[in-house]
Amino acid sequence: MSSHGASQMKITRVGLFKVEIPFTLSVNHNLKRRSCTEALVVQLHADNGLVGFGEGAPRKYVNGIGFDDVEDNALDCLNLLQNRNIRSVGDIKRFCQLLLKRHYLPSLASALEIALLDLLFKEKNDSLANALGTEHQQPIVYSAVIPFLTPQNKDRILSLVLKNAFREVKVKVGQVDDLESLELIRNTLGDHVDIRVDANRAWTFSEAQRMVPLLKKFGVTSIEEPLIAEEIDRLPELSQKIKIALMLDESVYNLVQAKHFFERINAEQLLFNIKISKSTGLLGASRLYQYAKDRNIACQLGCNVGETAILSAAGRLFAQTHLLRHIEGSFAPFFMADDIGTKPVAFGLGGLAKPMTGPGLGIEIDTAKLLAYSQSVADLSFRSNMAVK
Repeated sequence: MSSHGASQMKITRVGLFKVEIPFTLSVNHNLKRRSCTEALVVQLHADNGLVGFGEGAPRKYVNGIGFDDVEDNALDCLNLLQNRNIRSVGDIKRFCQLLLKRHYLPSLASALEIALLDLLFKEKNDSLANALGTEHQQPIVYSAVIPFLTPQNKDRILSLVLKNAFREVKVKVGQVDDLESLELIRNTLGDHVDIRVDANRAWTFSEAQRMVPLLKKFGVTSIEEPLIAEEIDRLPELSQKIKIALMLDESVYNLVQAKHFFERINAEQLLFNIKISKSTGLLGASRLYQYAKDRNIACQLGCNVGETAILSAAGRLFAQTHLLRHIEGSFAPFFMADDIGTKPVAFGLGGLAKPMTGPGLGIEIDTAKLLAYSQSVADLSFRSNMAVK
């Protein structure tokens, strides 16, 4: 296809950073305990003077791919940007397909795709929401996510949930005191709050068979990833034995996995937790959403613990352009000591949030904070063709 008359950009420099921002509150679940962010951030400079930002979240426990894999292959991937014209969303899709074929690194693909979209729509002086779809979720309502409760954190966490009048909460389970915690949460929040739980692959099949029925008295509406990794093929069998809907997160991050479970679990009992980073970016997440929607599978927008303003903004853009059962994210103001955005991507009372409307991602990044909280993974200039790692 000819590009005659179309504006185009070329990337002149790319920086890749590992960002670690301390938490003010430790966030724990069955698969990981975290005290700081672990974000992969891309900064792209274009020949038109614009700068774009993107973010991914490498999670070895989700797909077996961690920061070490990104670091080992970063320069080979980033060099694919050299002399590449960026004129359209289609160009960005093709670049990401090439990138993933070269090295399957979903978090890096996410960071680069978001940064390229940010650049393209900044050039257009338009919101990149227009790359995602025409559906409009109204209102945009975020859930609270409650980590493992301890004697040290339970009062603070539950008071935050009450103070912000959340309508929905997700509770991390997989501890010996799950039932006591759920009883405390239900009694504290009241019967009007929707409660779902996330086991993060905590239980064997027999343990899940015993535990899941006990959740019903707390009005739990869905259970996320109940089975240990070695037994996830028994999720269809479990679905037939329980009456609570199954939410799949670590088990579904591509269309092959989505098809596998759609063919084996009743769609009315199946939900997908879509996360932007594990889905290779906003466009990949949108494809997974569309697959589910076409088969009457409800979806939740999930988030990775410790997302910076970049993935929070990307998540908001996704949330406002896709019809979702639940929405998670924008939690940085609650438990992160700082952020790299000049303004927090936050929500108000009841979890209610406003759409993003500014050019590109609709946010500004404080580059001084980015540098202060990060380690450089790669810095590559295409004008001088010099790379530093």
